[in-house]
Amino acid sequence: MSGKTVLIAGGTDAIGRKITLSLAEMGANIIVLGEKQNEVDNILSMLPCKVARYYGMAADPANPEDIRIILTVIDRQFRGVDVLINNNMFTFPQHAGETEVLMESLYARLKGQYICTREILQRMEKKSCPGYIINVNTIGNEFRRKYRDLCRRGRSAFRTFNTELCKEAGQKNVKVILSSL
Repeated sequence: MSGKTVLIAGGTDAIGRKITLSLAEMGANIIVLGEKQNEVDNILSMLPCKVARYYGMAADPANPEDIRIILTVIDRQFRGVDVLINNNMFTFPQHAGETEVLMESLYARLKGQYICTREILQRMEKKSCPGYIINVNTIGNEFRRKYRDLCRRGRSAFRTFNTELCKEAGQKNVKVILSSL
C-alpha cells in the first residue's frame, strides 16, 4: 500500500478508524471523510509520520457540494485515488419510529455511496494501474433486531448496486468488493 492513495468515506467510526490507521501504517496516502470535523481531526492526528500526504474533512457523500470539494482536492493534491473504501454504518435517527424517516436515512446512505463511487470510478478509469472499491455496509444489532425487514431491503439494495458496479468496473480494470456485517 506504500504510496497508494486511499479514500475512506466513513473513516471515523470504529471500523473506519481501524481501516484508516492500518492503511496509514502500511504507508498509504490517506483521505478520510467523516460526519464531524473534530472526529476527522482526531484521526488525522493519530496518523503515523510515514504517511506522506493526507487530507480529511467532515463530509456527506450524498451532498454534491461536499463531493465537489473532495474531488477537487483529489484531482489537485493526490492525482487520483487507487482505493475507495465506502464504510457505511447505518445509524438511523434515535427518535425515528416512522418507516418514512428510516427509509430516508437508508436512501441517503445508498445515494451517498452511489455518488461517491461513480465519481471515483471515473477517476480510477483514467489511471493505468488497477483500482479497488471496497464497500463495507454495517447495520448495528439493535436496528437489525428492531427493523429486520427494512435492514433486509437495505442489504438487498446494496447488493444489487454492487453487482451492477462489479460488471461495469471489471471492464475498467477496477475490482469491487462488498462486505456486509
